[in-house]
Amino acid sequence: MNLTDQADPEVAITNFFRQQLLPLHRQLRDAGKRFFATQADPERETYFVPRDKTTLYPGDMEIPGCSTPADLEEKLREMWESQGNGELAAMAPALGGLAQLLCRRAEPGEEVSPFIYVMF
Repeated sequence: MNLTDQADPEVAITNFFRQQLLPLHRQLRDAGKRFFATQADPERETYFVPRDKTTLYPGDMEIPGCSTPADLEEKLREMWESQGNGELAAMAPALGGLAQLLCRRAEPGEEVSPFIYVMF
């Protein structure tokens, strides 16, 4: 059963967490793979890294987003594969499916929430 075939997003997210993310976490933890340092490395003298590029431009602050859930899935897969994280890349379709489930397009003529300031 596809985790994202369910109508309730909360159920789909909970199932994704329990059936895919948590088992993958346990597998990677048991294999000794870490993605983030959880403590300082006593072998390192410093964490300072001199940068070759010292001036920022507006384009440096622009990160292309994902316009569709399929685009998100593809970019996640590409990023994780390029980093050598095939285990994470294998989860990209499920994350794309969750994004599709959570993606709600506004219907034309739909009333705007009173909590949103609309500029004309």
